[in-house]
Order: sequence, then structure tokens, then C-alpha cells
Amino acid sequence: RSLAFCCMPVKPCPLLPALEKLGVSPQEFVTMKMEGVKGTVLEGGTGTCFGSLSYCCKDSTPCMFRDGVLRQVGVKRSAYMLEKRELSKKIMSQLFT
Repeated sequence: RSLAFCCMPVKPCPLLPALEKLGVSPQEFVTMKMEGVKGTVLEGGTGTCFGSLSYCCKDSTPCMFRDGVLRQVGVKRSAYMLEKRELSKKIMSQLFT
């Protein structure tokens, strides 16, 4: 489920070799995430690091940008985490079915 919390793959990190092992290009990963959040609160988030809540970290990690956007759109952190869970299910389904 951790892929739901990964940043956009633009810098060296453990995500890149994991994607390579799965046979998924960085662009395919970006497309997968953005399609997975269409029509959800995770689609927005222009005030976040990568312009979408889909790339934000878990609610247990302090982040003023993510929390500011969630407050602005009136979404509780618990609802944010449920949306991330749904995103992780979509990603897992695409990768392993």
C-alpha cells in the first residue's frame, strides 16, 4: 500500500527500482496514480509539493502543505487516509491482476 503515499518519481529514491522490478515506468506510475484519484478529493491539492494530494504522505507524517489543503477543502485526516486506502487498492489491482 505504500505506493499510494509515494511522491512523483522525479528524484532518486527506493520507488524507482521498485517500479523497474514491477515493469512500470515512472510515467506509467504517474498516470496510474492520477487515473486512480480522478473525481476524488485526492485529485486536487495545488498547494502541495506535487500539485495533488495523491502524492502526499501519511497523516502521521507532519506536513503543513497537505494539512493546509485538507483544511481548505474541509476534509478530515481520517477521510484522507480512507481515500489513500482506496487508491492503494486501485494501484494493487492494476499491478497484480
